[in-house]
Order: sequence, then C-alpha cells, then structure tokens
Amino acid sequence: MDLLKTLCLLFAMIVCTRSNGQERPAIAFDEATTISPGFSYTLSNIYFEIDRHKMKPKSMEELERLFSVLQDNPRINIRIEGHVCCIKEAPDALDIDNFEPNLSLNRAKEVYDNLTKMGIDPSRLSYIGLGRSKPVIANERSREDAAKNMRVEFVVVSE
Repeated sequence: MDLLKTLCLLFAMIVCTRSNGQERPAIAFDEATTISPGFSYTLSNIYFEIDRHKMKPKSMEELERLFSVLQDNPRINIRIEGHVCCIKEAPDALDIDNFEPNLSLNRAKEVYDNLTKMGIDPSRLSYIGLGRSKPVIANERSREDAAKNMRVEFVVVSE
C-alpha cells in the first residue's frame, strides 16, 4: 500500500482532494487535533434537511467547534466546500442534472452564513459548491455510500 493510502487509513481520512497541486487527504474535523494550511477537513457532524440547504439543529455543536477554532486562530482563512451524492436513488439527487450544483453551493453558503452570524469576519471565509465532482466513493451503490458523498468540508487556504 502506498504512503498516501496508509496515511488516509491511519488518520481516519475520508477523501483525497487537490490543494495547491498536491494530493491532500481530508481529515474528519471532529478527530483533528490541529488544522494546517493546505489541508481539507470534513465537517462530519453537519446535517441538512433532505433536498434542502437548511441545517438541522444538531449541527450547531460542530459549527460552534469550527467557530471556536477560527476565533482562536484569527489569521486562518478557510474555503467552505459543499458536496452532494452521485446516485439518482439517493434523497439529495432527485433532480440530479439541474438541482445538485445549487444544493451544494447553498449548503456551503449556509455554513458560511452561520459562521458570519456568529462573528467570524466574512473576509476570512469563502464558499463553493462542488456538486458531485469530488465524490468520496466514486461508484456509489447504496444510500450509505451516498451519505458519505453528501458532506461539507473546509480547506485552510491561508494562515
């Protein structure tokens, strides 16, 4: 097994994304002990209503944790990335050709909006919807696979 795959397993990493031209694994934010520029972190405990961008109340604990990290590290800027699933049978892919790019963007914006309402300077944040362009599981076969692809991540873009 190559070094990158080994690191992904050891650190409970969920997806590999490109950052600054290099492969960088996304780390589960709730398992991260530090955050570093160039790395992606999956907000595993952010939940949305099906086919909607409104966050469920149980997401607030994860959002408050991210807020605290940003508040404690005022030089860190992040890009919030929204993702949706690939299979048509999954709840969030009902209008897969027209709806999901906006859904991923609106979910990323929902996290952005909440962080700014909590007091994070908007100039430190950006957001993007990546639709289904970067799946964790490329060949989804089940709702469980789809759930792994429906996620919000953030990338530390500068410090």
